[in-house]
Amino acid sequence: MKQLRVLLLVFLSTTLLIDCKKKADLPNTAQINPAFGEYISTYTAGVVSSSSPIRIILTKEAIDSTSIGQETSVKLFEFSPSLKGKTTWLDRRTLEFKPETRMTSGQVYSVAFKLSKLFEVPKELASFEYSFQIMPQHFELTIDNVKPYVKTELKRQKIEGTLLTADYAENEAVEKIVSALQEGKNLKINWQHGGEGKQHAFVIEDVARKEEASSVLLSANGNAIGVDRTEEEKVEVPSLSDFKLTTTKVIQNPNQYVVLQFSDPIKEKQQLLGLITIGEDRNLTLDFDIHDNEIWVYPPIRQAGTKTIYLEAGIRNINDYKMKQAATTEVLFEQLKPEVRFLGKGSILPSTEGLVLPFEAVNLKAVDVSINKIYESNILQFLQNNRINGSSELHRVGKNVLKKTIQLDNTGITDLGKWNRFTLDLAKLLNTEPGAIYQISLKFKKKYSAYLCEGETETEVDIDDSEETEYSGYREYYYENDYDYYDGDYDWNERDNPCNTSYYSSSRKVQKNVLASDLGLIAKRGDDGTTSVFVTDLKTTAPLSGIAVEVYDFQQQLLSTLTTDSEGKAIYNSKASPFALIAKNGAQRGYMRV
Repeated sequence: MKQLRVLLLVFLSTTLLIDCKKKADLPNTAQINPAFGEYISTYTAGVVSSSSPIRIILTKEAIDSTSIGQETSVKLFEFSPSLKGKTTWLDRRTLEFKPETRMTSGQVYSVAFKLSKLFEVPKELASFEYSFQIMPQHFELTIDNVKPYVKTELKRQKIEGTLLTADYAENEAVEKIVSALQEGKNLKINWQHGGEGKQHAFVIEDVARKEEASSVLLSANGNAIGVDRTEEEKVEVPSLSDFKLTTTKVIQNPNQYVVLQFSDPIKEKQQLLGLITIGEDRNLTLDFDIHDNEIWVYPPIRQAGTKTIYLEAGIRNINDYKMKQAATTEVLFEQLKPEVRFLGKGSILPSTEGLVLPFEAVNLKAVDVSINKIYESNILQFLQNNRINGSSELHRVGKNVLKKTIQLDNTGITDLGKWNRFTLDLAKLLNTEPGAIYQISLKFKKKYSAYLCEGETETEVDIDDSEETEYSGYREYYYENDYDYYDGDYDWNERDNPCNTSYYSSSRKVQKNVLASDLGLIAKRGDDGTTSVFVTDLKTTAPLSGIAVEVYDFQQQLLSTLTTDSEGKAIYNSKASPFALIAKNGAQRGYMRV
């Protein structure tokens, strides 16, 4: 019998202090009749965003292709409390219910999916019932900096900060949360909203800095977004004559450095060697960058443990005044947490380099590699939902062709605790095809970690050298690539602790799309309706002549075939804007969504 899989759509803000121990009484998935696994592969459950669609993926096809993208003619979902919305077939096996409006924060919804309206099933399987909960709304307020508008004019300051919400919040409601008061005067707050309605940057304007020190009282009240919580924070505004260190923080990635934040902007041209030192070794050669009222301090080698930073009184502000008193501050240099990252931003690799992909890892003994192939014949369909580096709905246009564990601690690297460079040679892992796009994913498990945890002894990683190729599991692919997923023992409070398994969730995964090609494409649309296309050699940047360029519309219909001239240029004349271009030179391909 097939195992029923729960699709956990967990939308968790990584910085919000949510008490995850207060969980709603959701049904235990173990209580669901396992016989449903013969018909239902995956379903939306757990904690989801207020705007999340509700999906069910069946184990077998229920409709023909003509119904894909169409609203269902029968009512398949029932919700309690009731929800209005539309149910659409995403493909022959996948149903999606989209609510008309955002669902209620914190609400638990019961679902009855009418399976008997799609298949002939035993009576006890007629209705598939389960529940999900909407993410309870929360917020967190942080102060990022206090600095003047003009570096040399210290009397007029601004306070920069960020308000994060656990789930989407209306801009108007967010702006009602925070108020600022200085000496009985309400201060104006300007906002910039982003991050899918969960990240909200603010600036408190016209903060007065005077001869006497003062403070700004920030008050936050969550009633406007349905959160029964208030918070107050005092932000110190030093006197005009008080030039001093105010805040210190350590940045670990990608390079380790210390941010020293001061009450005044810093004079850019001054000798800081000897004025700022770290630890007992006062002769340690440091590098410095000055950014407004911040000094970024770069140690020559990565530091670990608690260190004291010494600041001498000779540091000068923008007006050339010296800091009156020496100061010290303690900072904690922690181990780098296990992580992996790709190098470079592009998706196209020149063919002379082959499909060799560099990546870097820190505190990892191994990584799991997963490769998905987007077939050349499906590229136009892929571009309907993506740019070249996109990853939306890949289950429609490709499939997984390899899963393999790559060992990193047997490559001669002596210090896994720092960022080290490695390479993946795709040609050695699978038979690559010209014209196909490959999505490479790297992720890791706790047993691969080289991070030192208290009470644990270092052990060797037992690597399974076997690999899975040409993996055709539609449902597994969909599950892994469309959503973040979390193990059953996931603890949100331990999500940033490398010594806990909750750190090693799918959110740590990195992925990159690659195409081996020497063809570079540029397109410019003119006001007169002409589209100029330029094809160059990515290795030499020289224009390429005689290259065939196919022009397609959004419906994947060929509009025209062009040929580049001696300058690598081709002109497409039409009032209709082209959707995509495909350049062809032998087996090589170049793709561009216009």
